[in-house]
Amino acid sequence: MVIGYQIVTWIVLAVGIFYIFSTWKEFKWVQNVIVIRQVWYFLFVFGALVYWTINPTSIFTDWLNYLIVFIIFVAIDTFLILKMHLNKVGDIEVQQLTHQVRESSAYIKDGRVKMENMLLALRNYAYIEYYDSEEEYLFELDKLLQNFAEREDINIYVYEINQLLTNLDRYDLKTGERKKILRTIENTEIYYGIKCNLVIQPFFIFNTEYYVLMETKEEPDDYDGLILGILLTTFDSSMRENQ
Repeated sequence: MVIGYQIVTWIVLAVGIFYIFSTWKEFKWVQNVIVIRQVWYFLFVFGALVYWTINPTSIFTDWLNYLIVFIIFVAIDTFLILKMHLNKVGDIEVQQLTHQVRESSAYIKDGRVKMENMLLALRNYAYIEYYDSEEEYLFELDKLLQNFAEREDINIYVYEINQLLTNLDRYDLKTGERKKILRTIENTEIYYGIKCNLVIQPFFIFNTEYYVLMETKEEPDDYDGLILGILLTTFDSSMRENQ
Protein backbone atom coordinates (compact mmCIF):
# COMPACT_ATOMS: atom_id res chain seq x y z
CA MET A 1 0.00 0.00 0.00
CA VAL A 2 2.86 2.34 0.83
CA ILE A 3 4.48 1.64 -2.55
CA GLY A 4 1.22 2.47 -4.32
CA TYR A 5 0.97 5.81 -2.56
CA GLN A 6 4.61 6.51 -3.37
CA ILE A 7 3.98 5.90 -7.07
CA VAL A 8 0.91 8.13 -7.06
CA THR A 9 2.81 10.84 -5.17
CA TRP A 10 5.66 10.85 -7.67
CA ILE A 11 3.21 10.95 -10.58
CA VAL A 12 1.35 13.91 -9.08
CA LEU A 13 4.66 15.68 -8.44
CA ALA A 14 5.85 15.06 -12.01
CA VAL A 15 2.59 16.37 -13.44
CA GLY A 16 2.79 19.44 -11.21
CA ILE A 17 6.32 20.19 -12.37
CA PHE A 18 5.25 19.68 -15.97
CA TYR A 19 2.31 22.08 -15.50
CA ILE A 20 4.49 24.80 -13.99
CA PHE A 21 7.14 24.43 -16.68
CA SER A 22 4.64 24.41 -19.56
CA THR A 23 2.85 27.49 -18.23
CA TRP A 24 6.07 29.37 -17.62
CA LYS A 25 7.85 28.59 -20.90
CA GLU A 26 4.99 27.93 -23.35
CA PHE A 27 5.92 24.30 -23.47
CA LYS A 28 5.90 23.04 -27.06
CA TRP A 29 4.85 19.56 -26.01
CA VAL A 30 1.33 20.97 -25.81
CA GLN A 31 1.25 20.41 -29.57
CA ASN A 32 1.52 16.66 -28.85
CA VAL A 33 -1.20 16.65 -26.24
CA ILE A 34 -2.78 13.43 -27.57
CA VAL A 35 0.46 11.49 -27.07
CA ILE A 36 0.93 13.02 -23.63
CA ARG A 37 -2.57 11.97 -22.63
CA GLN A 38 -1.93 8.43 -23.82
CA VAL A 39 1.23 8.27 -21.65
CA TRP A 40 -0.72 9.68 -18.72
CA TYR A 41 -3.34 6.93 -19.00
CA PHE A 42 -0.61 4.31 -19.29
CA LEU A 43 1.12 5.54 -16.14
CA PHE A 44 -2.16 5.40 -14.23
CA VAL A 45 -2.96 1.85 -15.32
CA PHE A 46 0.65 0.75 -14.79
CA GLY A 47 0.74 2.17 -11.25
CA ALA A 48 -2.59 0.52 -10.41
CA LEU A 49 -1.36 -2.84 -11.72
CA VAL A 50 1.87 -2.62 -9.72
CA TYR A 51 -0.04 -1.86 -6.54
CA TRP A 52 -2.59 -4.58 -7.25
CA THR A 53 0.16 -7.13 -8.01
CA ILE A 54 1.87 -6.47 -4.70
CA ASN A 55 -1.44 -6.50 -2.79
CA PRO A 56 -3.90 -8.74 -4.73
CA THR A 57 -6.65 -8.48 -2.15
CA SER A 58 -6.39 -4.72 -1.85
CA ILE A 59 -8.93 -4.21 -4.62
CA PHE A 60 -11.54 -5.59 -2.23
CA THR A 61 -10.21 -4.44 1.14
CA ASP A 62 -8.80 -1.04 0.14
CA TRP A 63 -11.23 -0.06 -2.60
CA LEU A 64 -11.55 3.39 -1.08
CA ASN A 65 -7.86 4.02 -1.83
CA TYR A 66 -8.43 3.06 -5.46
CA LEU A 67 -11.37 5.46 -5.60
CA ILE A 68 -9.29 8.30 -4.15
CA VAL A 69 -6.49 7.72 -6.65
CA PHE A 70 -9.02 7.57 -9.48
CA ILE A 71 -10.57 10.88 -8.44
CA ILE A 72 -7.11 12.48 -8.33
CA PHE A 73 -6.38 11.06 -11.78
CA VAL A 74 -9.62 12.41 -13.23
CA ALA A 75 -9.04 15.82 -11.66
CA ILE A 76 -5.54 16.11 -13.11
CA ASP A 77 -6.73 14.86 -16.50
CA THR A 78 -9.59 17.35 -16.55
CA PHE A 79 -7.85 20.48 -15.30
CA LEU A 80 -4.45 19.98 -16.92
CA ILE A 81 -4.34 17.64 -19.90
CA LEU A 82 -7.90 18.26 -21.12
CA LYS A 83 -7.26 22.01 -20.78
CA MET A 84 -4.20 21.58 -22.98
CA HIS A 85 -6.32 19.70 -25.50
CA LEU A 86 -8.89 22.49 -25.61
CA ASN A 87 -6.09 25.02 -26.04
CA LYS A 88 -4.82 23.02 -28.98
CA VAL A 89 -8.29 22.99 -30.54
CA GLY A 90 -8.40 26.75 -30.01
CA ASP A 91 -5.03 27.13 -31.70
CA ILE A 92 -6.27 25.14 -34.68
CA GLU A 93 -9.32 27.40 -34.96
CA VAL A 94 -7.08 30.46 -34.82
CA GLN A 95 -4.85 29.00 -37.52
CA GLN A 96 -7.88 28.29 -39.71
CA LEU A 97 -9.16 31.83 -39.18
CA THR A 98 -5.73 33.25 -40.02
CA HIS A 99 -5.65 31.14 -43.19
CA GLN A 100 -9.09 32.41 -44.18
CA VAL A 101 -8.04 36.01 -43.58
CA ARG A 102 -4.97 35.49 -45.76
CA GLU A 103 -7.08 33.96 -48.53
CA SER A 104 -9.55 36.85 -48.36
CA SER A 105 -6.71 39.38 -48.43
CA ALA A 106 -5.16 37.67 -51.47
CA TYR A 107 -8.57 37.57 -53.17
CA ILE A 108 -9.12 41.30 -52.63
CA LYS A 109 -5.58 42.15 -53.74
CA ASP A 110 -5.90 40.06 -56.90
CA GLY A 111 -9.26 41.65 -57.67
CA ARG A 112 -7.83 45.13 -57.20
CA VAL A 113 -5.05 44.38 -59.70
CA LYS A 114 -7.60 43.11 -62.21
CA MET A 115 -9.74 46.21 -61.81
CA GLU A 116 -6.71 48.46 -62.25
CA ASN A 117 -5.76 46.65 -65.46
CA MET A 118 -9.32 46.97 -66.70
CA LEU A 119 -9.30 50.73 -66.07
CA LEU A 120 -5.97 51.06 -67.86
CA ALA A 121 -7.34 49.14 -70.83
CA LEU A 122 -10.39 51.41 -71.00
CA ARG A 123 -8.30 54.58 -70.71
CA ASN A 124 -5.74 53.54 -73.32
CA TYR A 125 -8.25 52.36 -75.89
CA ALA A 126 -8.69 54.79 -78.81
CA TYR A 127 -12.45 54.93 -79.25
CA ILE A 128 -13.58 55.39 -82.85
CA GLU A 129 -16.29 57.86 -83.77
CA TYR A 130 -18.11 55.64 -86.19
CA TYR A 131 -18.26 52.01 -87.31
CA ASP A 132 -19.69 50.75 -90.59
CA SER A 133 -20.49 47.11 -89.78
CA GLU A 134 -20.64 44.39 -87.17
CA GLU A 135 -17.23 43.23 -88.35
CA GLU A 136 -15.70 46.58 -87.51
CA TYR A 137 -17.54 46.61 -84.18
CA LEU A 138 -16.11 43.17 -83.35
CA PHE A 139 -12.65 44.21 -84.48
CA GLU A 140 -12.66 47.22 -82.17
CA LEU A 141 -14.10 45.19 -79.30
CA ASP A 142 -11.37 42.59 -79.74
CA LYS A 143 -8.73 45.34 -79.57
CA LEU A 144 -10.08 46.46 -76.21
CA LEU A 145 -10.29 42.93 -74.83
CA GLN A 146 -6.78 42.07 -76.02
CA ASN A 147 -5.47 45.20 -74.34
CA PHE A 148 -6.80 43.89 -71.04
CA ALA A 149 -5.69 40.30 -71.78
CA GLU A 150 -2.11 41.38 -72.37
CA ARG A 151 -2.00 43.16 -69.04
CA GLU A 152 -3.34 40.08 -67.27
CA ASP A 153 -1.30 37.63 -69.37
CA ILE A 154 -4.40 35.62 -70.28
CA ASN A 155 -6.30 34.72 -73.45
CA ILE A 156 -9.64 36.20 -74.50
CA TYR A 157 -11.58 35.26 -77.62
CA VAL A 158 -14.83 36.46 -79.21
CA TYR A 159 -16.94 33.99 -81.19
CA GLU A 160 -20.40 33.66 -82.62
CA ILE A 161 -22.65 31.48 -80.52
CA ASN A 162 -22.91 28.82 -83.22
CA GLN A 163 -19.17 28.15 -82.83
CA LEU A 164 -19.47 27.28 -79.15
CA LEU A 165 -19.66 23.47 -79.49
CA THR A 166 -16.75 23.36 -81.92
CA ASN A 167 -14.55 25.52 -79.72
CA LEU A 168 -15.34 23.50 -76.61
CA ASP A 169 -13.73 20.48 -78.29
CA ARG A 170 -10.37 22.17 -77.72
CA TYR A 171 -10.72 21.62 -73.99
CA ASP A 172 -10.73 18.40 -72.02
CA LEU A 173 -14.28 18.71 -70.75
CA LYS A 174 -16.47 15.94 -69.44
CA THR A 175 -19.95 15.46 -70.83
CA GLY A 176 -21.59 16.81 -67.68
CA GLU A 177 -19.47 19.95 -67.78
CA ARG A 178 -20.28 20.58 -71.46
CA LYS A 179 -23.99 20.29 -70.70
CA LYS A 180 -23.58 22.72 -67.83
CA ILE A 181 -21.89 25.23 -70.15
CA LEU A 182 -24.63 24.96 -72.76
CA ARG A 183 -27.37 25.29 -70.15
CA THR A 184 -25.71 28.34 -68.61
CA ILE A 185 -25.21 30.08 -71.96
CA GLU A 186 -28.78 29.33 -73.03
CA ASN A 187 -29.92 31.16 -69.91
CA THR A 188 -27.65 34.09 -70.93
CA GLU A 189 -25.67 33.70 -67.73
CA ILE A 190 -21.93 33.75 -67.10
CA TYR A 191 -20.22 30.39 -66.89
CA TYR A 192 -17.34 29.98 -64.42
CA GLY A 193 -15.25 26.86 -65.10
CA ILE A 194 -13.48 26.17 -61.81
CA LYS A 195 -11.79 22.99 -63.05
CA CYS A 196 -11.04 24.13 -66.60
CA ASN A 197 -10.19 27.78 -65.80
CA LEU A 198 -12.69 29.23 -68.25
CA VAL A 199 -15.12 32.13 -68.14
CA ILE A 200 -17.75 32.33 -70.86
CA GLN A 201 -20.11 35.29 -71.17
CA PRO A 202 -22.77 35.60 -73.86
CA PHE A 203 -23.75 38.98 -75.32
CA PHE A 204 -25.64 40.43 -78.27
CA ILE A 205 -24.59 42.75 -81.07
CA PHE A 206 -27.87 43.95 -82.45
CA ASN A 207 -29.69 40.68 -83.26
CA THR A 208 -26.66 38.38 -83.36
CA GLU A 209 -25.53 36.46 -80.28
CA TYR A 210 -21.84 36.14 -79.50
CA TYR A 211 -19.84 35.00 -76.52
CA VAL A 212 -16.55 35.99 -74.93
CA LEU A 213 -14.30 33.17 -73.78
CA MET A 214 -11.63 33.95 -71.20
CA GLU A 215 -8.85 31.48 -70.35
CA THR A 216 -7.63 32.30 -66.85
CA LYS A 217 -4.35 31.25 -65.26
CA GLU A 218 -6.06 30.25 -62.01
CA GLU A 219 -9.56 29.38 -60.89
CA PRO A 220 -11.89 32.13 -62.13
CA ASP A 221 -13.84 34.22 -59.65
CA ASP A 222 -16.55 36.87 -59.64
CA TYR A 223 -14.04 39.57 -60.56
CA ASP A 224 -13.48 37.96 -63.97
CA GLY A 225 -17.17 37.96 -64.86
CA LEU A 226 -17.63 41.46 -63.48
CA ILE A 227 -14.72 42.82 -65.51
CA LEU A 228 -15.95 41.20 -68.71
CA GLY A 229 -19.37 42.71 -68.13
CA ILE A 230 -17.93 46.19 -67.53
CA LEU A 231 -15.71 46.01 -70.62
CA LEU A 232 -18.57 44.88 -72.85
CA THR A 233 -21.05 47.40 -71.45
CA THR A 234 -18.64 50.34 -71.55
CA PHE A 235 -17.55 49.56 -75.10
CA ASP A 236 -21.10 49.06 -76.34
CA SER A 237 -22.27 52.30 -74.72
CA SER A 238 -19.46 54.32 -76.25
CA MET A 239 -20.03 52.85 -79.71
CA ARG A 240 -23.77 53.55 -79.60
CA GLU A 241 -23.18 57.14 -78.52
CA ASN A 242 -20.91 57.68 -81.52
CA GLN A 243 -23.46 56.37 -84.02
